[in-house]
Amino acid sequence: MRALEAIGRITPPADAIRIRHVAQMTEMIQNDLRQTFLMLAPDLVHPAHRERVLFEDALRRYRPLAGTAVREVVQATTKLMEIAALLGGQWPHSAFMVPGGVTSLPGSGDLLQCRHLLHAFRTYYEQQILGCSVERWLAVEDTAGLARWLDESAAHREGELGFFLRYGGELGLDRVGRGPGQFLSFGGLELPEGTAVAAPRGERRLVPAGLWRDGVTRPFDEATITESVAHAWFQSTDAAHPTSGKTRPYATGDEGARYSWIKAPRV
Repeated sequence: MRALEAIGRITPPADAIRIRHVAQMTEMIQNDLRQTFLMLAPDLVHPAHRERVLFEDALRRYRPLAGTAVREVVQATTKLMEIAALLGGQWPHSAFMVPGGVTSLPGSGDLLQCRHLLHAFRTYYEQQILGCSVERWLAVEDTAGLARWLDESAAHREGELGFFLRYGGELGLDRVGRGPGQFLSFGGLELPEGTAVAAPRGERRLVPAGLWRDGVTRPFDEATITESVAHAWFQSTDAAHPTSGKTRPYATGDEGARYSWIKAPRV
């Protein structure tokens, strides 16, 4: 959407940007919870783990389509997505977002209902997922602080997040899948003019852009980005900037180290 608007040199109205962002953020929240409890959690209660101390508790929470956490997540996120439906006039498929703005104009009653739905979801999230207020959770800044938070109260330990941390530790999830320790963010959710929302580090995006490497956050510079195809099914192996890279598909099944159609960003 933003790419089309950039090509057409279109600036959407501030309220249209707000509506888009709220709808997108509700989907982000839904996706995060459903990805964890509906897609990841079933693997954690495979019979191969039945000798684990916390397995029976995990099975009670994560049993596919029947676990307590699974059912609660489905119910809570279904209600949350009513916000997107109210703002856009329909859901799923966010077709109300179009170049230049949105096609649906929510009324005051819609906005009040959105606030009610958000309050109800936050109550669920704090009581069932976190076991504490959002503010208390945001005060956790490092692994030592996380350990203190976990030991602080039974509500923290028995909440879905606390249990996941404890069971994940028993399964050794904290020791697998470690990446190179580098993270790249292109940023997102640009704030409209006149907003009262304070973005991190004074930026114009609610999700800031930047590169995290060796414990240091660096500014994002689009000119330094290249796309590697060394492990993707394309003819070239050279990394190039997105504006000059070539897309020549090549896959026979015998490429060995190549396993993806995705170009990998590099800095």
